[in-house]
Amino acid sequence: MFSGGTNNPYDDIVNKTTDENLTSENWELILNLCDKVDEDGSEGAHNVIAAVLKRLAHRNPNVQLYALSLAEALSKNCAIDLKREIASRAFTQGLEKLVTDRNTHEKVKRRALGLIAMWTDDFAHDSTLGVMEDCYNSLKAKNFKFEAAQEGVQVLQQLARVPQQQPRHHLAPNHPQQFQVQATTAHTPNPNTKLVMHLLGPLPR
Repeated sequence: MFSGGTNNPYDDIVNKTTDENLTSENWELILNLCDKVDEDGSEGAHNVIAAVLKRLAHRNPNVQLYALSLAEALSKNCAIDLKREIASRAFTQGLEKLVTDRNTHEKVKRRALGLIAMWTDDFAHDSTLGVMEDCYNSLKAKNFKFEAAQEGVQVLQQLARVPQQQPRHHLAPNHPQQFQVQATTAHTPNPNTKLVMHLLGPLPR
């Protein structure tokens, strides 16, 4: 589904958003990227997830963590086309490969498993997104443990259910406790509220 031989217009921006030298997520880039993906429709959704998948295959755990956070932000802020790409066979296989690879950092594995569980729950109402549940069941059969959803996820899900006629809310990913995260609400001149999660430091190497 994702061909690596063609030029992907999202590669550069996704690489900047998941750069290994970042000390925290660049939310301006991430939220602008979410808007661009929606503007580009199904093609944008396809290309951005293809670019994210490449970063998940990177050997640096910081890059992988930023790629997972980007995928979560996209899933919370973009339309159904993006969710279909998240629940695609190619992307879920990439997630499963990341989790089962013995060289993957333990924190990356836990983060990926938490997102797979979250997406399985989020997508349960739509049968066209059922591949994510297949991924969940496959990993569960291999005795991987899925941590309970964090409280922050529930808060973000409540925000996501705000009626569509209200101003759009950008939602930032939830981070499990092992990532030492602080949550702050950024107050801006416009009525939109952005819930921003900051990493307190780079992943120990």
